[in-house]
Amino acid sequence: MPVVFAHLMGLVGGARRRVLRRYREAANTLRYRGFWPLLWYLTKFLLSPLGQLSLVNLYQRDPCEPIPDIHPQAEVEVTLAGDADIEMLLALARTQGWPVPRHLESQFRGEIARGGSAAPLPAGVSREAGVMTQPLERCFVAKVGREIVHSSWIREGGSIDFFVDPPIEGDLGSGEAYFHTAFTPRAWRGKMIHSAVIQAKLLYARRAGFRRVYCLVDVDNTPSRKGVERLGWHVVARILFFVSRQRKGAFVWVVNGRLTVLGKNGRRLHLVHA
Repeated sequence: MPVVFAHLMGLVGGARRRVLRRYREAANTLRYRGFWPLLWYLTKFLLSPLGQLSLVNLYQRDPCEPIPDIHPQAEVEVTLAGDADIEMLLALARTQGWPVPRHLESQFRGEIARGGSAAPLPAGVSREAGVMTQPLERCFVAKVGREIVHSSWIREGGSIDFFVDPPIEGDLGSGEAYFHTAFTPRAWRGKMIHSAVIQAKLLYARRAGFRRVYCLVDVDNTPSRKGVERLGWHVVARILFFVSRQRKGAFVWVVNGRLTVLGKNGRRLHLVHA
């Protein structure tokens, strides 16, 4: 009986802590961001048992326009990832959940689950500096010494895969690229490292002859939104997603703007089921 009582008290204590945490999050949202962000937060929370609700900004930029200088608050080196960097990112994905692009995640999922080493590349796939498994993908990394403190990817043509799963994809046109899958560990955030990497990627896109680049940022991710806007990106569309918990379908609504990368009418989205 004492064991059962202790177990029940543990459950009650855990529930109480979760309620208090949610209350503090809601109170801080109302205090620092206002009523409408609070209403959005509560809507996401109430719908979370049914599925994933997201509101994202689609940003666009011409890399030939002036690019502001960025001075990160850390001594970092930003480069195209080499073979050793890619292998290190895969190891971090396996051990620490470091995000990697969808095509890498699916290709290495079985190996990551087994805890083994990365599988060899398929026959006929080149591996240039910063490129892994697909010639249209390039990776940039920021390092402090030998430690990777940020990674970010560029897709040169192909498609944009949005934040949901199953993926919703939109085709990129000629001269267009997509910046995606950026990640900075918590200990290195707030030091403008991501902005420094975006600057390097924009300079690369300019040299490579791209006329237009895109990126997606969750509206709730204020630091990332400030980072891209500081570098001259502007919002071309705001998109609302709701994906059912069973991952069998998605509701997509272009709240405002036009998605020229997704079809002539600017509002066509293609849902790809896993």
